[in-house]
Amino acid sequence: MARRPTDCFTCAELSAFVDTALSAAEQEQVAGHLVGCRTCAVEVASMRELRTLLRGSSSPVSAPGALPDRLRAIAGPGADEPLWARPFDRPAESAGYAALPSSRRSHLHRRVITTTCLFTLLAGVVLVGWVAAPANRQVVVDPTVDARTGFATALAQMPLANVAVGAVAADPSVPQQAGPGSAGGPSAEEAALSELGSDCLRFLQEAQAATADLAVNGVQTVEHRDGTGWRSGTVEVANLPGFGTALDLGGSAGFTPSTEQPLLELASFGSYELGCTANAGRVAGRSASLVEATSESGTTTRWWLDSETGYPLWTDRFTDGQLVSRAGFSSVAIGKAIEISDAASPTQDLGEAGEVPSLGELPLLTVSGDGDGTIESVYGDGMITLLVSQQVGTLVPGDSMAFDAERGVHQAVDGAVTVYAWQSGDQVWTVVTDGSTELADEVSGALPHEEPTEANVVDRVVSGLVWIGARFGIR
Repeated sequence: MARRPTDCFTCAELSAFVDTALSAAEQEQVAGHLVGCRTCAVEVASMRELRTLLRGSSSPVSAPGALPDRLRAIAGPGADEPLWARPFDRPAESAGYAALPSSRRSHLHRRVITTTCLFTLLAGVVLVGWVAAPANRQVVVDPTVDARTGFATALAQMPLANVAVGAVAADPSVPQQAGPGSAGGPSAEEAALSELGSDCLRFLQEAQAATADLAVNGVQTVEHRDGTGWRSGTVEVANLPGFGTALDLGGSAGFTPSTEQPLLELASFGSYELGCTANAGRVAGRSASLVEATSESGTTTRWWLDSETGYPLWTDRFTDGQLVSRAGFSSVAIGKAIEISDAASPTQDLGEAGEVPSLGELPLLTVSGDGDGTIESVYGDGMITLLVSQQVGTLVPGDSMAFDAERGVHQAVDGAVTVYAWQSGDQVWTVVTDGSTELADEVSGALPHEEPTEANVVDRVVSGLVWIGARFGIR
C-alpha cells in the first residue's frame, strides 16, 4: 500500500481500516495519514458512525436461512474473502461456479442454441440427400463379360445366326490352337456358283424357316481368329422348335430362347452379291448346298445348307478376304419339321430401305435400356453385327483388357469378337463387334471421348434431393 503522504486512500481501504482488516503496518500508515488529511478523517468518522448505528439497532433484521448458502454458491471458492479485497473480480466458469445471470449471457445462450439447430438441420438434409441419391456412379468392373453376353444375345437375333458361335464369343476361356482345322468341315464338290441372287436368297429363306421349325441335335466345332491367334471350342447343340436352343460348351450349359422375328430381314442381304449352287458338298455326312455372299472386299460369308431340309450345317466368315471364323456340325441328327414354310420368292425390294441411323455404315436395328441406366444399341447388316452400350459409372478394366494409348481404349485380347471399353466423362462406353478391328476403330472414334469426371459430395446430395422432389411431384 506504498503511496505518497499526500495521496488519499480509497473508500475500500478506509473501510478496511475501520474494520481493522489491514496489517499492522498498513493500519499505522492510514492512521498517520488521517492526522494530516481532513477529508479522509471525515470519511472515516462517517464510517464509524454508521457502524455504531447498525450495531445499536433495536430491531435487527435476519436473512433467510438459505440465503447464506446461495450466496456462498454464487461466490464460489472466494466466499470467505472480504468483498473489499475483490470488488471487481469476475467469476470464471472454469472455477466451478456460475456467474450471475445477465441479459447478455441469455442472448448468447439463445444464439448458440439457434446455431446448433441450424447446423443439425443442414446436416440432416445433407445426409438424406446422400442416402437418397441414386447409385448412378457405380463401378463397372471388367465389362468384357457383360459385353460378350450382350453381343451373343444380339447375334442370336440375326437371320441365320449360329448360336454356338455366340456361346464361344461369350466365353474367353476357349483354348488356343495353331490355326483353323480341316477335320469335320465341308467337303466341296466341283460345281460353279450361280449368280442368280433371287434363287440364292430362296435358299437362305428356306434355311431361316428350317431353324425355326426343325428339331436338331448335334455337336458343332467353332473355330475363330482373334488378336492372339486361333481358338477352338466344341459345343453340343439341341434346337427345340418354338422354345430355343440348348447349348453345352465344355460343361458350361446355357439356353438361348427363340425369337419371333429376327432383328434384320433377309432382304437386307441384297446389299451383297449372292452366289449359290445346289448339292455343292457334304457336311457331317449330309449333302449340302452352298450360298456365298461377297462385297467389294471379297467373300464375307459362306453357308453350307442341308440339301434336304435347308438347315444351316456350316458357316465360314471372312474379313477383308481372310478367314476369321468357321463353325458347323461334325455330327448331326435332324428331326421332322413341326411346320415347314413353303419356299417363296422374296416379297421385299432388295434395294435400300428407308433412312435409318447408322454407325460404321451399319444400320441401327434396335435400342434397349434397363433399370440401371444402361443403353444398348445393335447395328448390323446380316453379315456383321455391332453392339454399342453406354452406362453411367466408373470403369475399372480387368486383367483381360490391355490399354491402347493411341486409340484411348481398353481392348480385350481374347475371344471371338473385338471388345473396346473406355471412360468418357461420367459414362462407360463399350463397343463389341465380330467385324474387323478397323470397324471397331471407326466406331469408337465416332463416339464421345471426354475427360473423365468424378462425382463430388455436392453432386450426389443435389441428385438425391432432386430424386426425392421428383417422387413428390416437385420439380
